[in-house]
Amino acid sequence: MAYKNSHGIKLVTQEEYTSMTASAKSCSSDAHKCKTEMNPLVKQITCQKASNCEETLIDVLTNNGRNHSIYDITKPVSMGSSSYVTT
Repeated sequence: MAYKNSHGIKLVTQEEYTSMTASAKSCSSDAHKCKTEMNPLVKQITCQKASNCEETLIDVLTNNGRNHSIYDITKPVSMGSSSYVTT
């Protein structure tokens, strides 16, 4: 949705999209392992890695002066407001 969507809005560059796509696979794996891992140390590490995925997958949409809601990319976000609130 950040690069290919029915609205023709590109929220990220091709390079960012490629990076996000590659990261999504490991983030999904880490999130699953976080829920199912029995070893406490491995669970802690994978849960931390999974929680850091927000940086990779969400923050790129709200950084660099982009002005779109992460919930509805057709709606701009007011300057100074959260990326979750649309105008």
